[in-house]
Amino acid sequence: MGSAVALAVSNAIFTGALKQDLPKFAPNLDTSKITEAGATGFRKVVPEEKLPEVFLACVSSIDKEFIHPSVWL
Repeated sequence: MGSAVALAVSNAIFTGALKQDLPKFAPNLDTSKITEAGATGFRKVVPEEKLPEVFLACVSSIDKEFIHPSVWL
């Protein structure tokens, strides 16, 4: 049960951070379309030349999400 809670919290942190980071790194893209498309579908809604900006936002969000488990130790 503890791992399920940790996974849910991590997902919430990542999603929240991504919604904050996408406008910073990719200001001209529709954040809601990207997050709704998900990890496997966002390439369908993001132009190829904008993918590096979205990747930077994802990396920044993952960094924030990885801090979460270390706080619990």
